[in-house]
Amino acid sequence: MKRYTAYVGTILRNVTRGQTTQEDLEELTADVFLALWHHAPEMRTEHLTGYLASIARSKGYNWLRKNRPETMPIDDVVISDDTDVSAQAEQAELAGIVQEMLAQLPEQDRELLLRFYFYRQSVREIAGEMHMKESTVKTRMYRSRKKLRQLFTERGYGYEQMELV
Repeated sequence: MKRYTAYVGTILRNVTRGQTTQEDLEELTADVFLALWHHAPEMRTEHLTGYLASIARSKGYNWLRKNRPETMPIDDVVISDDTDVSAQAEQAELAGIVQEMLAQLPEQDRELLLRFYFYRQSVREIAGEMHMKESTVKTRMYRSRKKLRQLFTERGYGYEQMELV
């Protein structure tokens, strides 16, 4: 733990993009090592850093999903006359559809797309953190986008409709 705590902490900070407190990071780091301990029998020691990185990324993304604000305090709501409510409703509906479609992809492919489009990581960063070749990341992203396009088409959505998302 002494040897890899800083490594795990760095991955967690990168994944959560500074949205965690120091206490959250310490708790997440402990969770990573606990998960490693539970999977120790099937672990190969020559892949320890890979295991730790994978567990840390997973714990970080789970933390982000659980801790994103679901509601907005009423004091933060601003009502404006120039707001196009129907466009916002359509945008929200399309965003929900995108989430449904992403859920149909394998977890690793979903993670690649989220890292690239949501977290704005470069292909090089993704490849390094996920222990893949850059060409593999590009190929998997290409295939994932192709699969998403097919899913949207099957559901009756054309490119021009999804351009808004």
